[in-house]
Amino acid sequence: MPKYYIGTSGWHYEDWRGLFYPENLPKSKWLEFYSRHFHTVELNNSFYRLPSEKAFVNWRGAVPEYFTFAVKVSRFITHIKRLKDAEEPLQKFLVRTDLLGDKLGPLLYQLPPNMKRND
Repeated sequence: MPKYYIGTSGWHYEDWRGLFYPENLPKSKWLEFYSRHFHTVELNNSFYRLPSEKAFVNWRGAVPEYFTFAVKVSRFITHIKRLKDAEEPLQKFLVRTDLLGDKLGPLLYQLPPNMKRND
């Protein structure tokens, strides 16, 4: 039986203050609040810059046991390296994402629009 997870692409949207997040809730508590309503989130910022080890550890500690992170792979790997000769940056990325432990879910590869399929 497949499992379905419902979440969003990120949780740090100022427009959500007052609509989803309570007005007086500090941003440092937004992920904790978010994780009580959704079971997953896409870490989209990893596409632009590899988050620090501390960030991954903090995210892991801020969510309940059932929560899953879907992590977008760095655009350095997908758009600049174009998946070629990317072993070193991929290993660095994987070591960092492993800090999420059992909360690490799928890795999302967003490929450049001009990259064509090559069987």
